[in-house]
Amino acid sequence: MYRHSNLFLMDPTPTIDLAGLCLVVLVHAGILALRLGITLNRA
Repeated sequence: MYRHSNLFLMDPTPTIDLAGLCLVVLVHAGILALRLGITLNRA
């Protein structure tokens, strides 16, 4: 029982880290896409 509760306490942190990493990747991808769109629009 103790092992299960310890696993439950340790579980949320990697999920939050993964969500944060995905958010950063999405923001960077959005910025790059926006810059590419502006560059193609000017050309």
